[in-house]
Amino acid sequence: MWPGRRYEGPTSLSRQTKTLAVGAVLSGAVLVGVSVNTRRLDHRISQLQTACQEESEKERKKPELKGQFELLCDPTLLASSKGPNSPGVQGDLARAQRQRTRSRGWLGLLTIVVGSLPFAWYFLLPRIRN
Repeated sequence: MWPGRRYEGPTSLSRQTKTLAVGAVLSGAVLVGVSVNTRRLDHRISQLQTACQEESEKERKKPELKGQFELLCDPTLLASSKGPNSPGVQGDLARAQRQRTRSRGWLGLLTIVVGSLPFAWYFLLPRIRN
């Protein structure tokens, strides 16, 4: 504090710092949203895997199959199979895994776009106005 000057409190943040903070907060919000969605999908996939294994056990106990039947319950293999979706729990499991894979792919792009919006607003808008 200089002699003769009164203390006016902390100085305000520069516009660039505010822009950076807004971008970081928006990117964090996107990451949290995608993380919550991924956890939801993972929980759904684990429920479907359990249901698939239970259904496989029921089918294996039938006397006409003599214990030689087993459903494929691996979500990655089911999702990567070409052709029409499987019926029942296997189809649900494949769809859930595809949805999870698709949502992870958008994470990087969405984070970059949302994080760059404040910078685009700050730097490009005044130039467009001129």
